[in-house]
Amino acid sequence: GDGVSGDALRDRLAEVEHYALGDYLTALNSGLEQGGKLASGRVSELTGLPLELVQRNFARIPTGLFAKEFQRATGKVL
Repeated sequence: GDGVSGDALRDRLAEVEHYALGDYLTALNSGLEQGGKLASGRVSELTGLPLELVQRNFARIPTGLFAKEFQRATGKVL
């Protein structure tokens, strides 16, 4: 499949957690608009969501939106 598993998954999750607890929190702390600008590119990269969608939500992606959009590219919209 196309998924990530094993050591690669653990490494990727550690990278995401490090970002979420560091630079992402710092960006969000700078305010809604500025934080969104600072974090949108990396959030888009880490989640696989389109940059425009992430920017429109100021890099704050509610769980429901993520679930709905995650597989849109494959035609599987929840």
